[in-house]
Amino acid sequence: MTRITKLFLIIINVFLVLQAPAFAAQKPFHLLITSFDPYHGSSKNNTQAIAAQIQNILPNKLDIPIEIKVCNLPVVYDVAANQAMRCVNDFLPDAVISLGEGDCTVRLETAATNWDNDIWADNEGQIRRGSIIIPGGPQRTGFIFPIPDLFCAFQPDSPPNTIISHDPMEFVCNNTAYHLSETLKKLHIAFTLIHVPNAECPAKQADPITNAQTIATMLVPAIQEIANDSFSFNNNMAPATRREAEIYYLDALSGLTNTKKQCVVNFSQELLATYAIPNNTKF
Repeated sequence: MTRITKLFLIIINVFLVLQAPAFAAQKPFHLLITSFDPYHGSSKNNTQAIAAQIQNILPNKLDIPIEIKVCNLPVVYDVAANQAMRCVNDFLPDAVISLGEGDCTVRLETAATNWDNDIWADNEGQIRRGSIIIPGGPQRTGFIFPIPDLFCAFQPDSPPNTIISHDPMEFVCNNTAYHLSETLKKLHIAFTLIHVPNAECPAKQADPITNAQTIATMLVPAIQEIANDSFSFNNNMAPATRREAEIYYLDALSGLTNTKKQCVVNFSQELLATYAIPNNTKF
């Protein structure tokens, strides 16, 4: 072997060693999106169409590799969460986004409640009128996810047709989100719930492509943050009570929660305002 050949091999080996961290960083980000079956007599559930569109749109918006799996769930108390966890165990995601049908807006939920209470039956005919989801669990669970990043993705504008919510009501979406939030915290997997316009909304608001474009755009900075090695689960837990929302707002004012100070202040201010709405004083 000539000296030139040896030198060439040494250079190649050094290059490979230096590039190893970069190659390791290219491991695909695993995102699990859950959707729901149709219910309440509807022929479709808009979460399915929106999830499918996000699966197509989001990879083209990111500068990191991503694998997205959609896991469809039955609209059944507790069973939906069990199915979601089977998907988690199979896919081993870095983050989980649960989609549920709501009103005709995109609602960025921040917490779930340890309480089933709705006049509607689930798809197995169960009606729960006041039932604890996990005995001994906290009354409220704040989601661990960079939710301000979702809200701030369109700055200086606000996300179109999007509101902030701290109360995902008390039907199967909340039941599933409560289970997942409490379980995924222990696994250090980021999680949040987004309510999307239901299939019966006016076509412009219900349109799966429009909603998927909005949600995909919001997810880009959030996924980039979660994928960063410096992502902190402790610093990304959303408030679960009015008192926690007040502290969260004061922290935002002091610039402690995020470098995008003004947008995060706006987000925390709007979140705190949701606790002042009549009938929302129970937390």
